[in-house]
Amino acid sequence: MLDDLLFDNVTWELDDYHITSQLHCNPESGGPLLRPLRLAKLRIRSCTVEPILCWLFGDGRLVDESQSADHEPSILPVRVLTLPEILPTELDVVGRVLRMLGPFLQHVELGFFPSSHDDPMMYDICSLVDLSYNTNLRRIQFHQLTLFHFPVEAPLSISPGLSCLGVRSYLPYYWLIPVLSGVLSPHLEELLFVIWLSAESQLDLLDWPAMDELLMKSPFCNLQRVKFQVMGMGRDHEQVRVWIRSRLRSSTLQPVLEVRFVEGY
Repeated sequence: MLDDLLFDNVTWELDDYHITSQLHCNPESGGPLLRPLRLAKLRIRSCTVEPILCWLFGDGRLVDESQSADHEPSILPVRVLTLPEILPTELDVVGRVLRMLGPFLQHVELGFFPSSHDDPMMYDICSLVDLSYNTNLRRIQFHQLTLFHFPVEAPLSISPGLSCLGVRSYLPYYWLIPVLSGVLSPHLEELLFVIWLSAESQLDLLDWPAMDELLMKSPFCNLQRVKFQVMGMGRDHEQVRVWIRSRLRSSTLQPVLEVRFVEGY
């Protein structure tokens, strides 16, 4: 039985049709497309997320209102979900799948690709990506925290609690704290951030005071690991560790804080 499904750089070419609209009908038989009965791990990289999620979990927008609820696909008990490259237009589908998976989900990886750091559609992350339904989460990872393409100069001031309150041009990842604030899982063990940077000042585009405060509260206060996977800094590894540790000052975080470096992504 299928356990692990990976889509990596998969594309479709359908003239005059959007792939998502074709997912509920087999063109040869006219019946519904086959889908796995069980699936533990789903990873989608370097390709469009929406059509795959709609195939596996259904899409209410595509189901005729006259159809019975019996036609809706049953929920796949996915425990590991990896979506490192989500487009703004896919936020609604991703949010719906997270709600459907609920307590099944134990490991989630999310990354968002805005057209720009102040893309209005990215403001919807706070309302559409709700991890409070996933009450058995053990590991959360955020990809695409890319800081180097923003202005090198740090913002004039960053205050705790300003996220989602109008300082979007200064805090391109303002949504990070509200999304984490929704986590309720008492089983959370690991939190990981994948960041790209080329100078220390770029780190201040993240709301460190708010993160420091949040991670001292439940359910984060019992984390076993808080990891930062850093790219783009050459050989200045020890200096980067000092930069990050100086921004997360909580004494409870220091023993579980790890900073690692990779050459590519």
